[in-house]
Amino acid sequence: MFWKKKQKQAAESAPQPARAEAASEPRVFDARSGGTFEDVTSQEAAEAAVEQGRLQWVYIVDPMFGGAEGRVNQVPAPPGVQGALDQINEILVEAIQSGQEVGLDFDAEYKGDSFVPASLTYDCGDAGVFQVLIW
Repeated sequence: MFWKKKQKQAAESAPQPARAEAASEPRVFDARSGGTFEDVTSQEAAEAAVEQGRLQWVYIVDPMFGGAEGRVNQVPAPPGVQGALDQINEILVEAIQSGQEVGLDFDAEYKGDSFVPASLTYDCGDAGVFQVLIW
C-alpha cells in the first residue's frame, strides 16, 4: 500500500527530508509488559484473553490509512501496544502532510505456537522503519 500527498509547490520549495532510519535500524517502541503469551495458541484462546482483559484487538493497518475493518486486519496484543501504534500513526500522518512518500511493508514475528505476535515491524518508506516489541 502506498499513500501520497502531492504538494508540488511545497515540495519544490522545501528541502526533501532524509529518511529518518535506515532499514537495518528501526525505531523501536517497547510495549512489553513482562508477560508471555505462549498459552494463547488459537483465536478462541485470544478471544478468552481479550474477555479477561489480558489482551485487546489492535489494527495492523489503521483504517484511516485504508486498512480493512474487522478481525482480518487485527491481531491480539496486550494493553500498551495500541499506544505505540498510535505514535507510529501520528508520525505517518505528519509524513504524509509534509509530502513524503509513505508506503507499508509489514511483518509480524511469532514465538512458538502463540497466536499473539512477539513483535510487529513496519517499513513505511520515507517515514522510516518502526518495530513494536510486544512480548
